[in-house]
Formats: sequence, structure tokens, C-alpha cells
Amino acid sequence: MSQRAKRVLYFESEIERNIWKITLREILQLDQKELKNQYNLGSVLIGQGSFGKVFKGVCKQTLKPVAIKILPKVGLPRSELDL
Repeated sequence: MSQRAKRVLYFESEIERNIWKITLREILQLDQKELKNQYNLGSVLIGQGSFGKVFKGVCKQTLKPVAIKILPKVGLPRSELDL
């Protein structure tokens, strides 16, 4: 089993932490079709790391820019595939 680096996130408040938690859960439940209905994925690569690539996108509802991280499912542990 490979070891993965731990990620530590810091938030200004408990409210901010809970907003992130809820948002991440909602996003993880979206399938690819729903994701495309809510966001325009651009072709501009803004970052890349060992876990995936980050592209510039736009939220269709708010028209605000967003960062969309694309993670390949190949090689992820089963516990993370179920998120």
C-alpha cells in the first residue's frame, strides 16, 4: 500500500469549514453530466500535481470563475472512489 501525503486545511471559522464540507459533498455526488450542466470546463490548465490536473472553468449559474480539479479514478483506493 502506498503512503499518501496528508493534507491539512485551515479555516477562518467553523462556519467556513462547514460550508466547504457541504460543498465538497455536493460536488462529489455530481455525475459527469450534472457537472457539465453546472460548469463550463475551460481548456486552460492552471495547475498540475500528483493527484490530477486543475483547469479554469466558469460556474454557469453565477458566471464566476472556478478551479476544476480532474482526478483519474485509476489507482485510487476503493474508499476514495465511493466519495
